[in-house]
Amino acid sequence: MLLLAVLAVSKLGGLVNGLIASAVEAEILVILYFRPLGSLMVKASDDRLALTLCILIAALGIRMVGGRERSSSWSSDIRYRSRCPAAIGCFPPEIIIARSMECFSS
Repeated sequence: MLLLAVLAVSKLGGLVNGLIASAVEAEILVILYFRPLGSLMVKASDDRLALTLCILIAALGIRMVGGRERSSSWSSDIRYRSRCPAAIGCFPPEIIIARSMECFSS
């Protein structure tokens, strides 16, 4: 359940908020579930491995959720720039001329 909350925060708030939520998730796990209960110490090696895997899975999930957002906005930006003659400095002249003709003909 905590992992789903971390992914939801990452989706809604972005990468930094997702990483902060992941740190809070790790603290909750350490305090409530690992022995000695109520302490931030993790003594057993099995608990350390479980905590490491939990943080790793959360980080990968945050990266996947954040990666999709960036790639979709980047591709729409490229589509806009390739159709609009205002992006003159970003493309070679022959592409600018061809795209400008497409913009003005439609």
